[in-house]
Amino acid sequence: MAAFDDTDLVQYGKFTNDASKVGADFKINKDAAAPFDAVRGKESIALAVYPVQNEPVLVNKKGVTKTEINKIVKAFTSKQVTNDPKFFAPADAKVRGMFTKDGNTKFIAISDKWYAPTQKNSR
Repeated sequence: MAAFDDTDLVQYGKFTNDASKVGADFKINKDAAAPFDAVRGKESIALAVYPVQNEPVLVNKKGVTKTEINKIVKAFTSKQVTNDPKFFAPADAKVRGMFTKDGNTKFIAISDKWYAPTQKNSR
């Protein structure tokens, strides 16, 4: 058994039915890269499904000043980072980025409140 978020998983395969419901079926691509190369063509069924927002990029406020945090947020939310294929590569890119560019994919500045639905569902 394992837990996966579908945002990071879809680069290795695809759902053959509704990914938002228990019983979601995920099939690994026949040419999947590591770490899924050992299970190419295999399928898995979701026993539970929980809506979760994408993972955050965090800063340890004990070691970084508010001014430095603001600079980091400004850099991550800039057009330069948004358009950098090392961060957001197109789905058909030969070299993968950290994330797949899908429409207007980009980093946004948020607060802890944004994760309230996930925190509620995890209790």
